[in-house]
Amino acid sequence: MNLKSTHEIEGIPASLTLEFARDWALPRVSKKRADHVIGVHKVGRELANIAGLNNDDQFIVELACLLHDACKEFKDTLLVDLAEQFGMKLTALEKTNGHLLHGPVAAFTVKKELFITNQTVLHSISEHTLGNCPMSDISKLVFWRIA
Repeated sequence: MNLKSTHEIEGIPASLTLEFARDWALPRVSKKRADHVIGVHKVGRELANIAGLNNDDQFIVELACLLHDACKEFKDTLLVDLAEQFGMKLTALEKTNGHLLHGPVAAFTVKKELFITNQTVLHSISEHTLGNCPMSDISKLVFWRIA
């Protein structure tokens, strides 16, 4: 899929391109993490093609792959603070291991900053670290690529 492609998917601003998502996400992370994100995007696109996903679902996979680590390099304490600000109910384990929250915090962040309300995108980002039960096929694809 072309990074500049347009789409009409519920819960994703029509003006939001993959190129914009990439340009928003990559400056938030180190070069090493940016290379990881680009690699995840490439493989996610390939897996979506192999799975025979339609164009909308392929776009969702690629978008989630580009945005999944937007908060990965935040300090644990910041992740806990942000999660609490976003209204998440945290366990003691999450409070002491804030890095586990980078997916859910990234999902809240892209919702707030990029106006993405598409639940498949948000769940795929949120669930990419620890998974969930149940998970959509798209979340599983993103999770499998990341894991």
